[in-house]
Parts: sequence; C-alpha cells; structure tokens
Amino acid sequence: FIPFISFSQSQIVNGIDINGPEGFIKNGNLEWVDGDDIIQIQYIEGNDIPFKEFEELCKKGTRSTSFIESKNIEISGNKYPTCLQEGLHGMIVLGTIVNKDGYNYIVTIGVNPLQFKESDRNKKSLEKVYFILGYMINRINVF
Repeated sequence: FIPFISFSQSQIVNGIDINGPEGFIKNGNLEWVDGDDIIQIQYIEGNDIPFKEFEELCKKGTRSTSFIESKNIEISGNKYPTCLQEGLHGMIVLGTIVNKDGYNYIVTIGVNPLQFKESDRNKKSLEKVYFILGYMINRINVF
C-alpha cells in the first residue's frame, strides 16, 4: 500500500484556487505553514457580516488570544474588517472575512515575531501579517 501524497500547494474551494504566498506549504485542509507562521481558512454560507458584529467578536478574543485592535482596511476599493490579536507565546494573529458569491471566507494568519530582530520585531511582524492578509484576500477575490 502506497499512500497518496499530494504535492499541490493549492486547494479548490467553491471554484476558487486558494494557496499561500511563496514559501508556504499546504499542511492540511485549508491550512498552509511557513516555519512557525500559519494561514487557516474556514468558510460558511452567508452574507456580509457587519463590521460592528465582527468587531465585537474580535474584542472577546479566544481561549488563546487577546484583543489588540480591529479596523477596516481598504484594498482595491473594497473594505475588509480586520481583527488583530496576540496569541499564545506572543504570536501575532490577524483575521478578516472575505465575502464572495454567497460565502464568507474567514482568513486567520499567525506570525511568530521571534523570527525578527528585537529592535524591529513589532514593525516586521505587522508588515508580514498584513502582507499575507492582502495576498489571501487577493487569492479569494481573483482566483
């Protein structure tokens, strides 16, 4: 018996070809990793979630995250709610919801700040997590 191994880094969901940025390796169902950094996607049928509701959920945090900030960001003329939190062991966790064709795609990204020099750790962590977020929003909207 030889197990099936897929070398594809993409996953098709509702006709959308989703993958992570360069360096990220598919690690499971709608999950990609690059070292300690991680991207996870979930999706549910539904309409846009109002920012107020999204922000309330963000402020609650989770068992393993605490709230930093929530705000709308604009990419290519569209606004996306973002939820920035600190996770276990200092991980920077950023999430958003992308609504497309009757589905809400919940994108969650975790970046380990310890990969950067202490002097610019916060700046580099935020740059990386927002870069990945922009990439994932684009993947969902364009592909």
